[in-house]
Amino acid sequence: MRLECLSEATLPGAHAVKLAFFAAGKTFCLVCPYSWDPESLESFAKWYRRHPETMRGTAVAVREDTGEVVGVIATGTHGQPRSPENTEMHATKPGECHVEWLAVTAAARGCGVGTKLLRWARRHAEAQNCVELTLGVVNGNPAIRLYEREGFEAVPEDACEAACSCFCVTLFMGCPNGRCGGLKMQMRLSDGNGNAHANETDAPAMSRDA
Repeated sequence: MRLECLSEATLPGAHAVKLAFFAAGKTFCLVCPYSWDPESLESFAKWYRRHPETMRGTAVAVREDTGEVVGVIATGTHGQPRSPENTEMHATKPGECHVEWLAVTAAARGCGVGTKLLRWARRHAEAQNCVELTLGVVNGNPAIRLYEREGFEAVPEDACEAACSCFCVTLFMGCPNGRCGGLKMQMRLSDGNGNAHANETDAPAMSRDA
């Protein structure tokens, strides 16, 4: 298994992983299921070709023996071009790197692919001098355990924020795990002086359950 930045060669594979991720097991209450109107490869690739710098913030996990893309993690940093739907779901702030989505194919789950992709995202965020790595996850997703193991913590929200978040998550993601809404999670990358927190998980030199 190797990890690399998204490229023209891996765009089709990344698109296939995204289709399977967003179309599988989604039960929408307010909008049609993703599988009814899936994003085309042309549309998926157009965004990256229009904003090639965003490829550096997206990583793919590729099987060495077959060349198949089995996992993808897409991130966005403050000031970087982000798609309208990602901006609607989460507005980044200075010093933040946000995991837009993380997906691993069904056959590759349980093999550590999600962990490797998250650690890639952490290294990428640190290279961009970000002080926190954030993500959102729908309630009931088993991947929450993975995020907690890697050092993510739930971000407290007031009642108004929680209600708004619940509405947006349900609108875009439905209730894939039989529960509405989701969690915002974050990992602090430094204390503002470049010093890593002692409770962070060491990374070697976000999703469905990864």
